[in-house]
Amino acid sequence: MLKVSGGFRSISGADCYAVIRSAIDTFAKQGFEVFDKLRMALMMAYSL
Repeated sequence: MLKVSGGFRSISGADCYAVIRSAIDTFAKQGFEVFDKLRMALMMAYSL
């Protein structure tokens, strides 16, 4: 197993991180409760 410090093991991992981080930043800037919005998004994704 590779140990990577301060980086990502794959491009897809970096892409996923960027999407999640963008959502968190957007929710925070718009004054929403970040945890609640992330929970709702995950619940919607798993109900499909």
